[in-house]
Amino acid sequence: MPARYPLCYPLLLCLGLFCLACQPGERKADARPTRPLADSRLLDFVPADTPYVFAAPQGFPAALVDRIWAGWPEHETEGGEQAELRLLQAVRKELGGRIETRALKRLGFTGELRLVFYGVGLLPVLRLELADPAAVLAFVQRVLDASGAQAQVMRAGQQSYFVFEEDAARVLLAVCGRDLVLSVCPQAELEQLAPHLLGLQRPAKSLAQAGRLAEIAKRYGFRGTQVGFVDLQALVEHAACRARDPISLAVCEALAEQEGGSPELARVSSEKGAGAGGDGSPGEEKRGAGAGGDGSPGEEKRGAGAGGDGSPGGEERGAGAGGDGSPGGEKRGAGAGGSPELARVSSEKGAGAGGDGSPGEENALARGRGSKRPELIDASCQAELSGLAARMPLLVLGYDRVEAQRVEARCVWEMEPALAAELAALRGPEAGLLAPGAHPLFGLWLSLDLDRAMTFLTDKLSRVERAPYACEMLQGINQLSRSWGSAQGAVPAAVRQVHEISVQVEHAALEGFKLSELRGRAALGLERPMDIWGLLAMVDPALAGAQLAPDGEPVRVSGVAGLPGDAHLVAVQGRHLAVSTGEPAGAFLEQLAGKRAGPAIFELRYDRTRIGSIWDSFTESVTTEIGKVAETEGQGKPPAPGAEKAAAPESVLQTYVLDFTPQGIECRMRTDYAAAASPSS
Repeated sequence: MPARYPLCYPLLLCLGLFCLACQPGERKADARPTRPLADSRLLDFVPADTPYVFAAPQGFPAALVDRIWAGWPEHETEGGEQAELRLLQAVRKELGGRIETRALKRLGFTGELRLVFYGVGLLPVLRLELADPAAVLAFVQRVLDASGAQAQVMRAGQQSYFVFEEDAARVLLAVCGRDLVLSVCPQAELEQLAPHLLGLQRPAKSLAQAGRLAEIAKRYGFRGTQVGFVDLQALVEHAACRARDPISLAVCEALAEQEGGSPELARVSSEKGAGAGGDGSPGEEKRGAGAGGDGSPGEEKRGAGAGGDGSPGGEERGAGAGGDGSPGGEKRGAGAGGSPELARVSSEKGAGAGGDGSPGEENALARGRGSKRPELIDASCQAELSGLAARMPLLVLGYDRVEAQRVEARCVWEMEPALAAELAALRGPEAGLLAPGAHPLFGLWLSLDLDRAMTFLTDKLSRVERAPYACEMLQGINQLSRSWGSAQGAVPAAVRQVHEISVQVEHAALEGFKLSELRGRAALGLERPMDIWGLLAMVDPALAGAQLAPDGEPVRVSGVAGLPGDAHLVAVQGRHLAVSTGEPAGAFLEQLAGKRAGPAIFELRYDRTRIGSIWDSFTESVTTEIGKVAETEGQGKPPAPGAEKAAAPESVLQTYVLDFTPQGIECRMRTDYAAAASPSS
């Protein structure tokens, strides 16, 4: 795991959960959820200020789980870390060689994925509801014993949990109540943060109480209970250690200490109860010049009897901390699960700290004497990332339709209206080409004015070049701005006039490493189609002899590089240049005459099953060739033919649609299962 994992790991996991959100379920689209978001038990563990979350409290049906793991390999994979292989072998043995719902239920899982994935500060937590917690715990223990995996068993009060070392991080695994909990924590403050990551210590305000997910679901009309978001502004706040929640601040400090590039972080010096100084007198802590508001060092009393009348706040560390209006106490014994509870402590901040010079609050895990509050990103990054996040603050995702044979999901990246309007203006001037057909092998359609898009990028990057980003994380944009001038200069003017692209492949086949069959068509929307034809004729001599005219009549060409067969059609009609291979002229002309309905910027559609079969054919050819080379060089015989192939899996048609809306960028995803492939395939 990279050293700077704290900033990227949560985002990677969010993307993983986003992919999960695009998978299907088996409920009716119009069925009302039986466990609405507002009443979800799982959301009680999620802090209200979490920067990212994906919740599926109603779970996914058993059919989904089986489909997700349908491609799980039957045989062990060679290579990789031996410890990981042993772990996989132990898991597979427990599952009977294949992951499926029946095996999961036998081991104590629900067979459904009733889960929530969220951040405690920046740290990721996954909670998965179980059917039989004791059985799952026994399963985990058997896997650890069989694989020899090194796991330390730790305790937080009565709760035990496993800790696995992963470079600078620690992976936490526990069965807590009805849930399996998996999280990642830095080594620093592991024992203090573990109760909060495992849910033993609930957040002061939960996401269930805040109702944010329910509000997002209502605002965007998501019908299912699978809803989530990534709050980019909150991510910056947490990385800058500006979050108000003391636990989030403690997380930030622990991550900052682990980063290694920041000044060493130390716990604040304090006395832990009556007699901490040896005589029961209050302890003293100096905060640096001016901390008291008059230039004198600030004082913080930690012992029993600390004043509640405007004097520095006290904190009782043992049993019996006050709850009667006296300064807030912090109990370290039983009642917090036996683990330390992180709480803010009162300290004098100087005039203006509380608006009136009264004592302010500071996290109990603050930096050492005279040091600033810890941060994962410096001031320049805070300002620049905050500015970017303000323009693109929130990514939301959820389900629109969930049925046995089709699932539709949607995500929206919210943007400020001015930026959304700029993006919408990049749409092509017309929709004159067909989108991918009902069931192609592969098809895409794009309506984007390339000249406007490049002008848009030039304007944005020119501003960056004049005022480069100071933040180290944004240096890639600086580099792009410096090289953009030469890059755009290399794009011919004829290419910049492209405003529409359509590609559809109906059928393809490989013979060894060579494309032996191809049937499909492609077309470009252009201001001056003959200009592009001139460029193509210069590249491929086979096209130079074709007498093409802008009259819509198809011209037959042969010997085109990269295309199998000798019968290809090319035509120019209006502002469209189109090419077809392996199909009759009638179908080609029908494509040219077609008009596309719908305003989307981009659409991609492909048959996941058929493309997978082509890929399998390719890898089989590679394996065969490697075996032949090995035999020739005396290294053994080629691999024996594989066992008889299993029955063809159900057809899976995947569709993605991208559009620019007044809210921002919208992506719609649809999965069709067991859809009938085109007869020509």
